[in-house]
Amino acid sequence: MKEKIICMCCLICLFSFFSCVEPIITCKLTIESDSPGTTTPSGTVEVEIDREISITATPGQGYVFQEWSVTQGSGVTIADPVSGTTTVILKSGDAAIYAHFSELSGLKHEYGIINNPAQAYTDEWMEKSFSKEYKTPPVVVMGLISRNDSSPAVMRVKDVTLTGFSYKIDEWDDHYSLAAHGAENISYMVFEEGVHSLFNDTLTVLAGKITGTRDWETIVFPTPFQEGTPPVVVSQCISFNHVDNYSVATRQQNISNEGADLKLQLRYDHVNDEKITLEEEVGWIAFEMEYSSIPGMRFEVSRTPVEVDLSVYTLNYHNLYINPPFFMGMMQTYNGNEVATLRSSNVTITNAFIFIEETPATQDTAHSDESIGYICIELD
Repeated sequence: MKEKIICMCCLICLFSFFSCVEPIITCKLTIESDSPGTTTPSGTVEVEIDREISITATPGQGYVFQEWSVTQGSGVTIADPVSGTTTVILKSGDAAIYAHFSELSGLKHEYGIINNPAQAYTDEWMEKSFSKEYKTPPVVVMGLISRNDSSPAVMRVKDVTLTGFSYKIDEWDDHYSLAAHGAENISYMVFEEGVHSLFNDTLTVLAGKITGTRDWETIVFPTPFQEGTPPVVVSQCISFNHVDNYSVATRQQNISNEGADLKLQLRYDHVNDEKITLEEEVGWIAFEMEYSSIPGMRFEVSRTPVEVDLSVYTLNYHNLYINPPFFMGMMQTYNGNEVATLRSSNVTITNAFIFIEETPATQDTAHSDESIGYICIELD
C-alpha cells in the first residue's frame, strides 16, 4: 500500500512538471537582400519567439553594407540595424527583414563599349540608356572611336538625363556633313559627380562639370590627388547649345594633382572666327594613376611618353587581358594647337593602336608629339 502511495505521488509530480512547461512557439522569418550581396541565414527560416538569432550580411565586390530594415511584422527587434553582423528577435508573428548594400563610394558609375551601327547622316542622333538609376544627370564621356570609317570625326553628346543620353558621330568637315558614317566601336564612361572609390578602394576617381569656352578654363579638383602624381583626365562636351552644326572637341593641358586647364576647339575653318561665342557644358573625369593585376579586377591607368603623333602608335599594356579590355584615352598635353582628337585602329588583349587625328583641313600636316593618358579595364 505504501508503494502504491509513492507511485501515485510520483505520477502527480510528473504531471505537474509537464503541465507547467510552456509549449515552444515558432514563427517564420524571411531574410532578403540587395544584389550584389548575401545574408546568413537567407530565405525563410523557422525561429523561436523571444529567442536571439544571429544574422550576417556580406556585401559583394565594390559594395558596402548599409543597413537592415523590417519589411514585414511589427514585433521585430534588430539589435544593431547598421551593423552587418547582429541579432534579431521576433516577439510575435511572422516577419521579414532586408539587408541593404550600396556601392563603396556611395556614387554610381558604369562604362562599356557601344557597337554603333552605321550612321545614316551626320545629324542622326542615337540614344543610349543607362544600366543604373541616377539621382542627378551624371557625367558622360565618349571615345575612342574605332577607325572602321576613315572620315575624321569626334563624338558629340547632349540631353543627359537620369536614364540616358543622346549621342552622334560628328564628322568634322562641311564636305562630310550630310554623309553617312560607317559602323564603329565607341567606348563610354558614366560617373556621378563627386569622389569615387573603385576596385576595393584601390582606385580614386573624381568627376565633375564645367562651362567650357574657346578660352582655357581651370578645373579645380574637389579632393587633390597625391602630390607629384597628376591624374589622367578625360572630358566631353555634353551639351549642344549651338545648332549651327559646329563640331566641337575638348583639349586639356597643365594637369596637376590639384586641377587642369580645359578648352573647346571648333573645326579648323571656324577657329579664328571671333564672331562665334561658344559656351557648352563639359563633363570631366580624373583617374588616379594606378595599376592592378588581380584576377577579376585587372585595370591600369597610365600615360604614354610625349611621343604620340599622327602615326599609329603601339601602346603596350602592363596587364595581359583574357579578352580585349575597355580602353579610353585622351591627349593630356597641348603641344600641337591644331584641332585634333584621338582615334584607335585596333584594341587587342595586349596592345592598343592609337593615333592623333586632325581635321580634314590640317590632317596632312605634322602634329607635335603629345602624351596620351589612358584607362584600361578588364571586361567580364
